[in-house]
Amino acid sequence: MKRFTGIIVVLMFTCGVLAAGVPNGVMAKLKQLKEQHRINEYYSTAFMALAQAPDNLDLLDATAEGLEMIGALPRAQAVCERILNMKPDRAQTEKRLENIKKNLAKINARIRELQAKIDKNPDNGQNYVTLAFVYIGLKDYSNARIAVNKAIQNAPSNPLTQLARSTYTQQLDEATKKAIVLSQDALGAYNKGRVAEAWTLFQNAFTLSIISPFVYETYATFLVKQKKLGGALRALEEQHTIHPDPGQGLDLGNLCYLLKRYNQALAYYSEEFKYSRYSPKAHYNMGLCLMKLGDKKGAKEQFAIAFKEMPKLKTMKLDSVYIRGVKFKI
Repeated sequence: MKRFTGIIVVLMFTCGVLAAGVPNGVMAKLKQLKEQHRINEYYSTAFMALAQAPDNLDLLDATAEGLEMIGALPRAQAVCERILNMKPDRAQTEKRLENIKKNLAKINARIRELQAKIDKNPDNGQNYVTLAFVYIGLKDYSNARIAVNKAIQNAPSNPLTQLARSTYTQQLDEATKKAIVLSQDALGAYNKGRVAEAWTLFQNAFTLSIISPFVYETYATFLVKQKKLGGALRALEEQHTIHPDPGQGLDLGNLCYLLKRYNQALAYYSEEFKYSRYSPKAHYNMGLCLMKLGDKKGAKEQFAIAFKEMPKLKTMKLDSVYIRGVKFKI
């Protein structure tokens, strides 16, 4: 009964966000969650509210703060940098970013120190144990898994090895697998018309785990289907920070193009070329961006490359782009 009641509360809150954009009630809810030390829910509430107000600096700052409190410092840093790109003189964000960088510098120094000890004595399992806890704290799934496996290999009887393995399994591995299932269920619920249930399932997924790029990608698809493009951009930015994938450049670029963020779109389209030299659609879309920015010469150059790589583009009616499989007119 307690679990059911909790779901109803989340559902009511989520519907409130949907109905009223980002009301003062959201910020009041965030304050309450922070005071109650419900940090994962604090993050999921702030992040998901961005679907309604993707450029709200207070929500972005709360998202960064949530990531910082959870321990995902590199991602908190990335969000702060996005905020400062939007408003360079935002003092509270500058202060947060400074503190994050200081803490990351200390942690990275510790990682280098441990790695040097491992290089000197690769059979010492204790160093892997310590390294595993550092990566678990950072919510770095991949490196934590490697360090835990090395600790098990080199110090299987060490009680701290078993603790590291248990912590990794419960906090990262199992939680992430459950979050992935929840996100799939959420998209399935949306496709069957159960929109409010989908929002609740996604919030439960993000409250449970923040480290799966798949969950963010699925959430982005959910938002794109609802034409919430700003929120989808925020979701794909998080996915891209967790797992940089040049193959996502076209989706990110198309989102920015539709949002009229042409310089940002150009940067993302350019990432496509890290993935493949052959990307005529990226070249063509870069040409569209340059036209919007008034650079006719640059646009002409990009169109020429696109037509050379795919001659049929000249005769195709290119009046739309696709994002996560959804067609949008341009």
